Amino acid sequence: ALAVGRPVRLAVCLSQAAELAGSDCTRIDRVTEGRGRSRCKRVVLRLPGSAAWIRIEHVGDGHPNGWLGYRALMGAGRDRRALAIVGEVMGLLDLREFCQGMLAALREAVPSDICALNEVPADPPRTVSIAEPEVPAALHAAFARHGGENPLVRRHMRTRDGRAVRFSDVITRRELHHLDLYREVYLPLGIEYQIAFTLPSSSPRVLGVALSRSGRDFTAGERDLLNLVRPYLIQAYRNALEHTRLARGVSGRLALEDLGDLGLTRRQAQTLRLVAMGHSDQDAAQELGISVRTAQKHLELAYRRLGVSDRSQASRAAWATAGV
Repeated sequence: ALAVGRPVRLAVCLSQAAELAGSDCTRIDRVTEGRGRSRCKRVVLRLPGSAAWIRIEHVGDGHPNGWLGYRALMGAGRDRRALAIVGEVMGLLDLREFCQGMLAALREAVPSDICALNEVPADPPRTVSIAEPEVPAALHAAFARHGGENPLVRRHMRTRDGRAVRFSDVITRRELHHLDLYREVYLPLGIEYQIAFTLPSSSPRVLGVALSRSGRDFTAGERDLLNLVRPYLIQAYRNALEHTRLARGVSGRLALEDLGDLGLTRRQAQTLRLVAMGHSDQDAAQELGISVRTAQKHLELAYRRLGVSDRSQASRAAWATAGV
């Protein structure tokens, strides 16, 4: 870091700021204020794909001011995004809701075209394969065939290091384009860049969270953000796994009659019972012989009747009737 008060050319400040931020600058605003010795040149760098910004001020005699402030501002911006991610997922105890909520929160904090949670080697429908937004089923099948070619998966299998890594850290774009995985999965989706990290898995398979986009590579700052929140996501994931395991283990104690006493219709109670046991909307619909949309409508009406807003709150209300 530069020492405050040390004479440094503006170009050096800008290049070092961009390097520390892990990003190229897409826009630079220059503002000159004051006159004479109080004249101050303020340079504001706006980082691509982020609301973060860096401010460097040069006083008239060429001494840089505000450099340490730059680092504090950047740190605060990253911490705010980290807190936003953790805040979105820590209360999600339903496993399916946790997975979907985590992907949505990550995609919001680290702008991505697609955010996905996949087990590799993939074996649908017996393995996890969730994407936000959803992708065609044919591409899930193609990923099942070629997912082992992913250079980030190969690196993890070799090193067992679950921290966030980018395509550009391990492979060139030319090498990426020669893979069947690229031609059959990433090319149709327009994906050129990816960053991924892992969550713990009880099976021999790798459970990876991958963020992908087309326009530009992920920055070192975005990689640091993902590594910062990863331990919290691991704990939240374990909480959701344990909640789902316990829910299924005591499912016999969750009686439809008790749910009916909450003011739910029989169909609403049946749907909520399955969801509280950890089933997805699709599983509940199949179990009850109804469409997914109908199952979701029953849940919406149940939420309204219980005065809650999501699956986790509704599940807690349901288990409260069984004394859990």
